[in-house]
Amino acid sequence: TGAMLAVPRPAAELAGDLVSPLELAAINAPDRCVVSGTAEAIEELMQKLLGEGCQAQRLVVSHAFHCALMDPILEDFRSVLSRHQLQAPKLPMGSNVSGAWMGTDEACDSETYVRQLRSTVNFEGCLRAAANDFPYAVWVEIGPGQALASAARRTLGPDRQGHYKGAPVFETGSSFVKA
Repeated sequence: TGAMLAVPRPAAELAGDLVSPLELAAINAPDRCVVSGTAEAIEELMQKLLGEGCQAQRLVVSHAFHCALMDPILEDFRSVLSRHQLQAPKLPMGSNVSGAWMGTDEACDSETYVRQLRSTVNFEGCLRAAANDFPYAVWVEIGPGQALASAARRTLGPDRQGHYKGAPVFETGSSFVKA
């Protein structure tokens, strides 16, 4: 199953620590990334980083996503996707693999989503692409916390400070919507 670790450092600073079975799972902001791997390797990395004064935090997840630990399910995932006819999105859709907008061919190709499950998520790139094309957008995060709204603030800077809204509508560990 594995584990994931949120690390308040640029991905480039972690490159030397990312040896198998550890992999870069996500780049959320210029100074925020996520690492995936076995629970043991994640624990070792976390202790090393904490020893360096880095406040790395283990994520509460069921699996280590976006790493080799996903490889055993890729064929099944591909098979499930192949049973569905994917259609072009009606609104612009970012690719968390490339960090750019998806074209119709990419959005309609099931391999796009197989790659997304296995590859590093480039959330920072998607934020920059969206902010470039929609400079007056209001960013709303709906979910259990405000981690992505925080990543947007860090990525896009203080000039957009008033345009970020977190809406924590789910309790952590719960599927109930707050009234």
